[in-house]
Amino acid sequence: MTGSGRSPAALRGVSGVEGGAGSTCQPVDTEPVDTEPVDTEPVVVAAFDFDGTLTRSDTVVDFLYRACGRRRVVTALGRALAAERTTGRQSRRASARRDRIKERVSLDLLSGRPAAELQAIGAAFAADIQRSRLRPHMVARLEGHKTAGHSVVVVSASYSFYLKPLGEALGLDAVLCTTVEVDGDGICTGRLEGGNCRGAEKVARLEAWADGRPFELHAYGDSAGDAELLSSADVATWVKRSRKAR
Repeated sequence: MTGSGRSPAALRGVSGVEGGAGSTCQPVDTEPVDTEPVDTEPVVVAAFDFDGTLTRSDTVVDFLYRACGRRRVVTALGRALAAERTTGRQSRRASARRDRIKERVSLDLLSGRPAAELQAIGAAFAADIQRSRLRPHMVARLEGHKTAGHSVVVVSASYSFYLKPLGEALGLDAVLCTTVEVDGDGICTGRLEGGNCRGAEKVARLEAWADGRPFELHAYGDSAGDAELLSSADVATWVKRSRKAR
């Protein structure tokens, strides 16, 4: 409920409030009127990066290996790197270069694949991650936020194919991540909806999810791709990567 004015219900039974000519004052019910309390306190949102923050290692390439085969992935990466050299953009900002390479690789490997097939592969991969690749102390931090009644979200450049089912298994409020476009026939186009969820895009996705609601942000990340998210937080935690994730 917004605004601090009186509820319209509080004016019922009042006639001639302005006291103009011909108006009469009727008795007013002075019983207190129940109104919905205005909650001015922002909610707490705990936003976690995924790869290297909640997990012991990166997951994107491993998912592509599982979905497409190692040889195809290596070939696609080689083509994407060659395209960067051909266009003369290899000296540009590293983060933008990473985004372009991921877009090329996703288009190369995932275009034409049935979404249902990749979702099934992703669900099995998510189960493997939950079983053996999560960092126990970071999962404990996540659970602590849930116990405190905070909203808990993952904001990640990893693919939705496995992050969505993992988010459901972990009881998260939202998973904001890189999503591959699917056409009306359920076939992946390979294009990334809204681009790669990395850098400033993480902040944009989180703000869009909040939809104007005020919130106090506690953010967790481990890499340069989390810098904007962490700098926008009220409480920021840089997470030291495990040796396996380096």
